[in-house]
Amino acid sequence: MTPVSSTQQRRCVLAALLSLVGITACGAETKEKDGGTATASALAVSRSVLVEQVAGIRIGMRFEDLAKFGQLVRDTTTRTPDGADFERAVTIAIGHDTVAAFMGSGTVGLIEISTGGLRTIGGLGVGSRVGALLGEEGVRADALHGNAWIEIGRLCGVYFLAAMSNADIGESLDSVSLRRLTDVSVGRVLVTRCARS
Repeated sequence: MTPVSSTQQRRCVLAALLSLVGITACGAETKEKDGGTATASALAVSRSVLVEQVAGIRIGMRFEDLAKFGQLVRDTTTRTPDGADFERAVTIAIGHDTVAAFMGSGTVGLIEISTGGLRTIGGLGVGSRVGALLGEEGVRADALHGNAWIEIGRLCGVYFLAAMSNADIGESLDSVSLRRLTDVSVGRVLVTRCARS
């Protein structure tokens, strides 16, 4: 994997933000498999994990709007990833990846990613090593249900879950505990509402 400079990363973030409001950055185009073209910024957003959204699916979105972003492949009731409750979960295929949108109170309250193609602008996602997360600013982590729930400063409400042994529920993890997990891969990514004020 080629390292990304901070300038390249800032340009990618800017292009993604501009495309969210319908502005194409620099007219950058890429060829798609069907022979058509799409802007690089639009492709980046369509596959990105951002604050309160994944591939265009946003926290607070209604069920009726989910089909715009992929094929609905399953609609069931299941336990939420934090084990707190049972909720309606709608599984959506987005290319070769899938996400589960948990529909609390009739709108998306949590998005779960368990495949590796959907990533943050910086390239983090399922399959990333915890060590890559530790290079970010503002890393916080807690142990819950056998996983380290890791949040980085620039992605409020996005949690990278990495399996760990002997995790106590609600235990805050310090930097020493996290360094022991450096080579552990992220198994799931959860996106929720950003709770920072």
